[in-house]
This record gives sequence, structure tokens and C-alpha cells, in this order.
Amino acid sequence: MLVSGDPGCGAVATVHLDAPPALVLSVPHGGTLVPTRCAEGLRVPPEQLWSDWRTAELLDLSADLVVPAVVARLSRFVADPNRAPVEPLHGDFWSTAVPARDPVGAPLYDRPLTAEELQYRLELAHVPFHRALDRALAAALHRHPRVLLLDMHSFGLPLGVDVVLGDGGGSTAGRGASEQVERAFRQQGFTVAWNLRFTGGHIVRRWANDHRVDALQVEVNQRLHLNSSDVEAARPNPRPDAAGWLTTRRALAGVIGSLVRSVC
Repeated sequence: MLVSGDPGCGAVATVHLDAPPALVLSVPHGGTLVPTRCAEGLRVPPEQLWSDWRTAELLDLSADLVVPAVVARLSRFVADPNRAPVEPLHGDFWSTAVPARDPVGAPLYDRPLTAEELQYRLELAHVPFHRALDRALAAALHRHPRVLLLDMHSFGLPLGVDVVLGDGGGSTAGRGASEQVERAFRQQGFTVAWNLRFTGGHIVRRWANDHRVDALQVEVNQRLHLNSSDVEAARPNPRPDAAGWLTTRRALAGVIGSLVRSVC
């Protein structure tokens, strides 16, 4: 269950638990909010900026299945928590923390953002997200010797699979944890592929050298829970598919419940 909190600027929603399990969720790309200051110079309406549409709502499972979670409220186009905050900060969508172009390379702004504007965006969106995630993992590690981090995303590409798990080619999670996660998804009827197009971004790679954290990027096919014609046309704010939405939510609840029981 994703519970609203306010860890600072309101850019992130968090779950706070007195006795967290050894599982933490991260949802960096479901946010759609673009503050007025960050919308200046945009060539497209903010509401049309690409998102992992409805990811947070999809994971709002039930009061009986509470796990620590860090959920971005702000759009990834303000600053992307899943990109390393290193130079160049502003440029290609797939590699920079503050993209200057959309996924197909079209310019997003009338002009390049200034260094001051870039720093403002990092402080507004990137820093609070990772600060909240660090706190959630630290709290879990205080109670458990090893913690599983699932970085939750969705995809619209026609990859022919339900779920893609990314572990940086085996660098961000131990084999045992990876097998547990794959098994949990397959038991709920999902087809699974590893590192297919999505190998894991900055969020999971930050923990590659910490043996206490098994970090995996999880990509869920939007065709399972959103209107397929909207997905195929890449329409902003696609409609939920009524039957698929309920089925996918229940299946994800089963996955998370199974993992909570197995890693704690």
C-alpha cells in the first residue's frame, strides 16, 4: 500500500513502517506533476510528457500488504531519479538526469536549461527521492541482514513478454534473490525475461557494491493493465483496461506477498 507522506518538498510519497519487512519498493517514473517554474519553455504540454502511466495506482494494493515504498510525485522530466546526476546533466533522454529531448530525440525546450536551473531541478526531485529511498533501505537493514529492492516500472514497447527483470547482467543482485523474484512472478502467471532492453538504471546500480542489498529493476508490460490501443498509439494518460487492471493488481499483490514471506 502506498501511503502519502512528505519527506521535504512534497516531491516524493513514502511509506513509513515501524517494523519494515526485508522488501522495499521504488517507483520513480509514475509521477506526472511539473511545477510551473519547470514548465517554462516546454514545447509540449506538461500533461503529455511520457510517464510510466498509473504505476503508483497499480501498486496501491491493500491495507493488508504494506511494504516500504518510495514513489515520485514529480515527472521524470523535472529530474529523473533513475539517471546518475553526473555531467552531462542535460541532453539525451536515455542517459541524462534532466532530459533536453524526448525518447525519440525531439527537443523538449525552446533553449538549453542553465546550470542554475539544472541544480534547482536536482534539488527538487532527484535528491529527495534518493534521500527517502536511502532512509527506507536503512530502516529495513536495521532489522534484516539482507534486503530486496524492487525498482518498479512499466513499458509500452512490443517486447512479447509480461515482465522484464533487470540486474545489470548479474551485478546488482545475488543469484538466489534473482531466482526468488523470477519464481514469484512466474507463479502468478507472468512470462519473464531478463535484461531485455531494460538492464537496470541508476537506482539499482547504486547498490551493486553493497552485498546487503539485492536490487532489481522490474518492468511490467502496460498491455496487461492499460487499454492496448492507447498503449500502441503511445497516447498520454492511457485508459485502464477494466479486467486487465484488476487481474494485474491481484497478480502483483501475489508476487509481493510471496516475496515478503520468503525474504523476511
